[in-house]
Amino acid sequence: MKTEKLIIKNTFYLTAGKGLGDLLTFLFLIYFARIFGTDILGKYGFAMSLCGLLTVFVSLGLNSYMVRDISQDKTRNAKYVGNLLTTQVVLAVLIWILILSIAFALNLPTDTRIILVLMGGFHVFLKLSTHFGSVFRAHEDMHYTALLEIFHKILILGLGISSILLWKNPVITLAAYPISSFARFALGFFICVKKYGWPDLKFDYGFIKDSLIQANPFFIGALLEQFYDRIGLIILTFFNGESAAGVYWAADRLLAALSAGLGIFGAATFPVMARLSAESKEALFKLSERSIRFMLIAVLPFATLLYVAARPIMLLLYGNRFVESILILKIISWRLVFIGINLVLSSLLLVTFHQREWVKIKLLVYVGYGIFCLILIPRYSYVGLAYAKLFAEILLVLVAYAYARKTVHDIPMFKMANGSVLACLLAILVSYLMANIAWWLTVPVVVMVCVSGLFLFKGIALHDLVFFKNIMMTNTAAVVDEQDDSGYLRKPVP
Repeated sequence: MKTEKLIIKNTFYLTAGKGLGDLLTFLFLIYFARIFGTDILGKYGFAMSLCGLLTVFVSLGLNSYMVRDISQDKTRNAKYVGNLLTTQVVLAVLIWILILSIAFALNLPTDTRIILVLMGGFHVFLKLSTHFGSVFRAHEDMHYTALLEIFHKILILGLGISSILLWKNPVITLAAYPISSFARFALGFFICVKKYGWPDLKFDYGFIKDSLIQANPFFIGALLEQFYDRIGLIILTFFNGESAAGVYWAADRLLAALSAGLGIFGAATFPVMARLSAESKEALFKLSERSIRFMLIAVLPFATLLYVAARPIMLLLYGNRFVESILILKIISWRLVFIGINLVLSSLLLVTFHQREWVKIKLLVYVGYGIFCLILIPRYSYVGLAYAKLFAEILLVLVAYAYARKTVHDIPMFKMANGSVLACLLAILVSYLMANIAWWLTVPVVVMVCVSGLFLFKGIALHDLVFFKNIMMTNTAAVVDEQDDSGYLRKPVP
């Protein structure tokens, strides 16, 4: 199979597996929240966050390192899989014992302890099963990775909903998680053995030590992301309890589901940017500018719509018990545009070999985020966490943009934002004027005002519409095809 077709096929499998899997998980979360309310959802969210943060020490970046090395030489498969899987199993046992110790050492309610133990088992087997997903990625058999993801999420949805209907007990319901992750691990092991043969399950201490050293950069990156994603909810639970955590987590999970599309956009543009970094710096900078414009004229209006329609969205999905989550969604909805801009800036820095500086920037911002949490959460509870997350996202954009502008390319981001910002402010003003009118009338009017404002304030132009069309095309080279608007870089961005 040609390289281009293989990339398209594997991208389709990964996107379909991840997208469908996340949708199934989100459907279960909505049903679980509607049945059990904020308190139980908070216990569930706290356990997921704490165990997810701790179990990052199971993989230690070894999976990403293994993908790189097995991809270069498939004959290394048995040695890498055997040694690194054995290492991760030992680490998994130690981490699960640590989770057990924390569960019984902390002064927690009995059901919270049990949920913590269950989620510990879930994350341990999930991390071990991702080992096999990495093997499939190294052999470019991504359809097996997608199979594991979908199989695992279908089990959670099926077992979870069945448990709710039969017993309406949250602890029994959440037992679906470790059962499904164990099944995922077993299926991954079976396919891996069937496809590539038995791994060499032996300890080669010198090889393992060298692998841990080589995988350290991957581990640091994963640890930073897990810290940023989970530490806020853990702090919120300790200061304000499980109910407050449930209020925040309901809105946060919705935003996580919505931002998955930005991840797909980033995955599609990154390899193009990497290629252009070697072929044409001018084309690379052009694509970077266009991508940021995409975030400003598509994602920013969408975030505005999410802000305006937060009440009907939250009540429709979660019910009246999550009224307090409406304010959280209003605050964190603006994170979408900053998440998108960060994707573009990080890709630009990575393809121009500024990866160490990017890690330092994230470390600086995430430390600041931890400080924000410790200051704001004790005073403002879940609202404080929402603002801390938003401040951190904004700070990451500002620091990354300042560095990229100084060392790589001066993207006129603030100039490009003028029209979009004015259009969104006009839409928000209209929504406030229509505050006493039914939402099903307000939302369409706000959408029309926002779209009209984009054209009125020259926030969107014809070449932007061409770009939107091209990023949907299979031939990703069309994203930067000169024939559409060859003078783009020579003209000031409106």
